[in-house]
Amino acid sequence: MQKAQGVSVTRADLCAPAAVLAAPGVREVIDPAELACVIAAMVLHFMPPDEAAGVAAGYMRRLAPGSVLVVTAGRNEDPDRWEQVRAEWEAVTAIPLYNFSRAEFAALFADLEFIAAPGPVAGPRGAVYGLGGTGRKT
Repeated sequence: MQKAQGVSVTRADLCAPAAVLAAPGVREVIDPAELACVIAAMVLHFMPPDEAAGVAAGYMRRLAPGSVLVVTAGRNEDPDRWEQVRAEWEAVTAIPLYNFSRAEFAALFADLEFIAAPGPVAGPRGAVYGLGGTGRKT
């Protein structure tokens, strides 16, 4: 198989930013001294909000100014529906699922300049099924 230029696959613990960014495969394609974009799409809601904020900050702290963080997370504003979704998910996977408040989600972008302010992502019939945002390190 031909290796794609600028692409690397690394098995690492997302919750350990220093280890991820130091992994040889990652270092082949990402120089932390240069601009980079961290995309945390639908993964941070598998950890408590304070831990997720620490993970996001850990990546951004190690990257050059001007680097960008893009995050999406699941969200359900109907407490009964949320409990049903969470219970079904955890029964099948045994992986905790967290329903970040909008304030908890915004905290993922602490010390970053908003490019796209954290806000809701509408699903069918206008229900909020996710939150998304983008911030830049200054």
